[in-house]
Amino acid sequence: IGCLGLNTALGPVRPYFLSLLCYLTASSAIANNQISISTLLLKFGIAFLPEMLYFWNIHGNKLLSRYNKKQRLDEKSTATISASMEFDIPTMGCVACINKIDSSLRNNKLVEKVSSSLDPNRPKGGTTKVSVKNSMSEEEFETLSRSLLEIMESAGFKGSSLSKLEINNNE
Repeated sequence: IGCLGLNTALGPVRPYFLSLLCYLTASSAIANNQISISTLLLKFGIAFLPEMLYFWNIHGNKLLSRYNKKQRLDEKSTATISASMEFDIPTMGCVACINKIDSSLRNNKLVEKVSSSLDPNRPKGGTTKVSVKNSMSEEEFETLSRSLLEIMESAGFKGSSLSKLEINNNE
């Protein structure tokens, strides 16, 4: 269920913990005249995991799209985006929450694209934008939006709501 709000409390002191880790690692390596690269990589890999997840969340789709460019071009020719929805998620608090929401919504076969972000103006919460493929009626989009809200609720994000629904007529 995400970070359980720990990033709200521990987030501001994270830089101090990271600098302490770097100092202690360097000083112990100098004092012992030895350094194990695998131990060093493991320590820093775990310490910087949230930053690596954030980087993957921002740039991962671009990296994957370069890898699957031909497949995506074939899919774009057959599927058109007919609607987009925006959800307000007040309980989202960190990158792990964003990844949980995005991966949960991407499992729905009608979802074309998911993009979540934290709201910098609030201590906790954010929005998720979902683009939907296939042409449907307005009632079907509303049913799909309720289904996506249920998916988010089952992923542990209670209190989410649909804040915007845009239907594009591609006729």
